[in-house]
Amino acid sequence: MTNQAHPFTLPSDLGAQIGRDRLARLVCQITGACVARLAPDLSLSGPTGTTRGRSLLDLLTYCYASGALSSRAITEMAETDPVVRRFCGDAITERDEIAAFRRDHRALIQECLKQVYEAAWQATVDEAGPGRIPGRIEEAQPKPSQSVRYDPNGLLHQINARISQAAQMDCWSRDW
Repeated sequence: MTNQAHPFTLPSDLGAQIGRDRLARLVCQITGACVARLAPDLSLSGPTGTTRGRSLLDLLTYCYASGALSSRAITEMAETDPVVRRFCGDAITERDEIAAFRRDHRALIQECLKQVYEAAWQATVDEAGPGRIPGRIEEAQPKPSQSVRYDPNGLLHQINARISQAAQMDCWSRDW
């Protein structure tokens, strides 16, 4: 039996895989770096300013990585999920605001998601390595990268498909 590499596919819920709090911390770290590097004028994009633009980026990155795609699902999660609620702050985000932010900042959301998945992937690879215990010989275990082929272009394609699916779901929910 040949040990072939399988292409990397996005998990339907990265939070279930790595933990919700860990995903939230990763999202905050990555979105902060992306905004500083790619969108320092994010605060100029709307009347609510920097805090709201950044919180929407955090919210959408987290929710898309967690598998909540439609604006309706995201607003419903904000009422029940404490992590999502933290991203929203005091104001529950409206569906129209989510859709408008996604349209205006799609490339930024895509880059944040890409980096979140890459960081989670690398952490999984690092954690899968054999432990080093002095005086004990460990059997080398294959890292995930040996059984799953990482393809950055494939990752971007899947992320774009997920964001497009979110937009489609919003259109369907409005019965257009």
